[in-house]
Amino acid sequence: MRPARQLLLVVIVVCACAPTLPAQSTSPAHPPSAPTAATDLTRERTLIDESNAARSASDYATARAKVSEAVTSLLVRPEAEQDAAWLALLNSAGLSAFYAQDPSAANRAWRRVFDIRLAALSDEHPDLQSARANLAMTIGLLGDPHGARTLLAKVLEVRSHTLPDEHPDL
Repeated sequence: MRPARQLLLVVIVVCACAPTLPAQSTSPAHPPSAPTAATDLTRERTLIDESNAARSASDYATARAKVSEAVTSLLVRPEAEQDAAWLALLNSAGLSAFYAQDPSAANRAWRRVFDIRLAALSDEHPDLQSARANLAMTIGLLGDPHGARTLLAKVLEVRSHTLPDEHPDL
């Protein structure tokens, strides 16, 4: 199959399978800050849980409001509080925003996750590729198909030489 057609097929599959793409990984993608007391993320976790509950009840307006508040609260935290738990919760907030049909909030969360992982991880790390794919989804939904295609092309390039040929992500 010609590379351009293969890339187009990947973009179509990614868009069709969007809800299954945002993978959560347990490996740290952000080096912890200097040892401090555990960051209290209870408020943000509660907002995300409330957003998910509202979405389950088909109350998308409340779901979007709660998750947007969680994303904003996470993004304004001081750098000293931006540890691995914070990053995982920010990624989770992006996923909740995506499911609540709020691509703007998802984009804000996933752009920060991507920037941190890009700075902290090797280019072939699977967490970086997941962050790149997540960001591509929101960029595409927000009206930049060229930007989304560029990011997805990089994901395909990396995954095609780091994953076996039979892997479902290819």
